[in-house]
Amino acid sequence: MKINTNSRTERSKGRVGYGVKVPELSFQEIIRIVKEVATKGGLNGSLDVLSRVFSNSRSSSVFTKKLSAMKNFGLLTSDPDEYELQDIARLLVQPDSPEQETMAIYQAFTNHDLLNRVLNNYKGKLLPQREYLANHFEKALGIPSSLKEKWADYFIEAAKYAGLLHEREAGSYQVFSQPVRIKEKIPEEQETSTKDLVGSGQQPQHAMETTDPIAQTISSVQWGILNQRRVSGNRRAIIAIPDDLTETDIETIKVILKGVEAGLEGLKKHEE
Repeated sequence: MKINTNSRTERSKGRVGYGVKVPELSFQEIIRIVKEVATKGGLNGSLDVLSRVFSNSRSSSVFTKKLSAMKNFGLLTSDPDEYELQDIARLLVQPDSPEQETMAIYQAFTNHDLLNRVLNNYKGKLLPQREYLANHFEKALGIPSSLKEKWADYFIEAAKYAGLLHEREAGSYQVFSQPVRIKEKIPEEQETSTKDLVGSGQQPQHAMETTDPIAQTISSVQWGILNQRRVSGNRRAIIAIPDDLTETDIETIKVILKGVEAGLEGLKKHEE
């Protein structure tokens, strides 16, 4: 008797195996929930605490899915009645510094096997456009085609929150090997100081003679290292590091520089 293996194969392609479904919670929500659970119930306690934070009864399927999502990031373990936060979650709840919290978030991200495999594949490279990234999830990782785009979206949002993606232009991301958190906004007091200096005509130390608003902002701070280099297209690469740094500051900057170094190859344009 001949068995029709084609139909069986087609049916199996549509199945969603254990651990393949997109997490019930976003990565950012998971980090927030860990902190809230620790505040309300401590580092270990009753699952009733999780039920209150999740806003789902312990008997519901949604509660189970949310609990599984947190376990897949290595943040907690549980038995039928209690939970216990793991070491990585304790660092998130009680970090010694912002840098330690950043690294804890990164560690939680890499604890997720699927996300970590994608990260390792694209470290130091440009992330493919969403549709091609989705195809990678399907072809390389066996994600069902019905879920591949959701997984691509989840990876992008989670990696952005973990400080592993830098958006170069709309929909184009550089993938870092280490988390890099760059402040996108000048602190208000620094911005005010810059405006005051420009408006009064005063020139701060290390000032650059230019009307470029970026250069004016840079010129308002006393720098330990201030380096500019012209590159192709009449553009500038600027490295500006303030003085009077703490040991923690220096370690943070080293992490940033490693991320920049890892990403440089991905910025290279093709030349004939």
